[in-house]
Amino acid sequence: MSGASSNWSMEAGMKRYIFVALAAITLLFFGFQTAFCQANTDARGNAAPSEALPEDLKGLDVKDYFIAPEAEPIGLIQTVTGHVVVLHGETNEAYFVAQGDAVFQQDALFTLEESRCRVRFISEDVITMGEDARIDIEELVDDHELQRKKSTFNMLRGKAMFYVVPLFRHKNISASVKTKTAVAGVRGTKFGVEVRKASGRLAQNEPLYIADASDSGLFYLVAQANNDTETVVHGFEGMVDVLSTIDGIIQTIAKGQSLLMTMIGSGIVEPTDPAIAQQFINDINVPSPGELGAAAVERKAVEEKPAVAPTGKEAAAADTHDITTPSTTDTGSTEVTQDQTAISVEETANNLDQLDQLVD
Repeated sequence: MSGASSNWSMEAGMKRYIFVALAAITLLFFGFQTAFCQANTDARGNAAPSEALPEDLKGLDVKDYFIAPEAEPIGLIQTVTGHVVVLHGETNEAYFVAQGDAVFQQDALFTLEESRCRVRFISEDVITMGEDARIDIEELVDDHELQRKKSTFNMLRGKAMFYVVPLFRHKNISASVKTKTAVAGVRGTKFGVEVRKASGRLAQNEPLYIADASDSGLFYLVAQANNDTETVVHGFEGMVDVLSTIDGIIQTIAKGQSLLMTMIGSGIVEPTDPAIAQQFINDINVPSPGELGAAAVERKAVEEKPAVAPTGKEAAAADTHDITTPSTTDTGSTEVTQDQTAISVEETANNLDQLDQLVD
């Protein structure tokens, strides 16, 4: 009898032990999951105070999680630095984005102060946005059957670089960027656009047409509304013809040239000041996902490397150099050609393949 009682006690004790162990594992699991979700929330910008939001987002409940609309994705957030918000145009829902999020038709992209963003679309075109910028996706089509792609963006403020990548699968390419005083891109072109507060002497409110300087001979109507902004176009690759309906003058922007457009008509095409061009590149420079990954690996290696006390000349050098300053990839110091853009596009081929499957 005592033996049976002893066995029962051992069995009961074992059950209690297993129960406690399972409970501990469960608590650890949910604790890890909560921490993981909180980490994702931090990455999406819950640290950004409401007063940091631009006026056109004030009053909206900007979520810290991805919101998927009932639509097909047309692109991918490749890189985010700082705080970037996506506003779904059809539902008026907004959220802080994270790297890898999909973008959709009618989305509006907002970069906050000291924030930048890089977006790649299913058409393989790329946009890099500087801080305090807004770009609305009006339309993006990549029709494999008809071998054509078309993109139309509305840019309300800030700086951005547009890469329109020509591919063999596209026989008909149309790309345009609208601003209040306006500009459009052409196929096979890399150009920068800055929408800023007007410097004054604005008067008329007339539409502006942008001509495709390629052999397609297409013209793009660029809508204008208020007269409180002006647009500067910087040519980095390709050619863009600009026709103002105010003065009827057509001007061509080539590589290394800039043009200021206001409500009173076209400015004068001028050589781009190298310092201004470099500053523009620096302002919109966003590392590609591959560069971010390499930088993370390098940073981890540096952090894990044991410290060695410097001696002699090394000690002297340490007095004059801050060895704790992290290194950054300065892709803005050199021009990003279409070939380089294609290479960076391939770095996220797996993600885009997933998008292509969804779109197809």
